[in-house]
Amino acid sequence: MSLDLTSLEAAVVQLEESLTLHSREPYKNDPLVRKHLRAASIKAFEYTYAISLKMIKRYMEMSAIDPNEVHDMTFDNLVREAFGADLVMSDVTVWREYRKQRGTTSHTYDEEKAQDVFEMTPNFLKESRYILARLQEKNRSLD
Repeated sequence: MSLDLTSLEAAVVQLEESLTLHSREPYKNDPLVRKHLRAASIKAFEYTYAISLKMIKRYMEMSAIDPNEVHDMTFDNLVREAFGADLVMSDVTVWREYRKQRGTTSHTYDEEKAQDVFEMTPNFLKESRYILARLQEKNRSLD
């Protein structure tokens, strides 16, 4: 049985599109549009982060001898195991920063915090593409 990655695929595309639009020439001189595209990118990061973790956990539960072990893992242990299994590109210290930034998304009315989260989103886009590619590869080996 393979993992349905449709929601992760859509999330990665949405994050990529929002970042691409934000950097496009017609919007570079329009602060209002850039502000809204930044907000869209932050929202896309928030969703992509959540669905990435969910898919990692689901895959690890599917492939584990004892799925309850995975279910009961702390965040740090889940990321360490995923890193060891080559499901994620970055180690737990980087993922702690992603997690911190995810927690900050509820404070994006604060200009400085919003900009901090936004500046990290391209790195997370790379991470989420990696996760998606690895899970797609794992799915192919399950078929």
